[in-house]
This record gives sequence, C-alpha cells and structure tokens, in this order.
Amino acid sequence: MTESNDTKEHTIRIAGRSKVFSCRDGEPVLFSIERATSSHERPPVRIGCRRGGCGACRVRVISGSYETLKMSRYHVSEQEQEEGYALSCRLIARSDLVIEPAYRPPRAPDETRNERQREEV
Repeated sequence: MTESNDTKEHTIRIAGRSKVFSCRDGEPVLFSIERATSSHERPPVRIGCRRGGCGACRVRVISGSYETLKMSRYHVSEQEQEEGYALSCRLIARSDLVIEPAYRPPRAPDETRNERQREEV
C-alpha cells in the first residue's frame, strides 16, 4: 500500500498476470482497472453496467481486505459473497488485493424460473 497526497492507494493484482493496478481507497476496483487499461488493451475483467446489476465484472477475491457495496443477488449470492465473490464495480479495496475474473454467463430462463420457485418454498 502506498500513500500520496494523503490518499491511500492499494495494489490490485489479477491472479496469473504480472501487471498490477493502483486503486484509490474508497474507489471501486473496476474503475481503477479501467483507468489503468489502455484503449488498445483488453481489460482483464469484463466491463458492463458499472452499477452492480449486470454481473459482467464478477470476480473472486483471493486475498486482501475489502468491502462491497450493494450488488445484485442474481449475480452474487450471499453464500458466494462469503466465499469471496463480488462484482468489481461494487468492490472497495481496504488493502492490497489479489483477484481473479469469475464471469458467469447469464443463466437460462428455465434455470432462473426454477431457482425462484425453490426460493419461494
């Protein structure tokens, strides 16, 4: 962790990659990755709505301290969140982090309907 101009910064590392990203304290991890990725590079994490609703930027935190903002339970269940899954647009680093992309394609309509029926029981 480094400090500059009284602003804490944390290092974000993508598992299996050498490039690291600097993330300001209180800033969503996805925003720091976007800022540090040039226009001709493919970002290491998918980018979608940037508001926690689409699930494109789903990751798993391997190590480090963090908190999450409100995000769709459709994309990250409570159990998954306890296992370290989060949407990187809603992920706030509180220390250096190691993360890995954990994108999950949208579920089929039948699968979603069956899951809702199980939850209602």
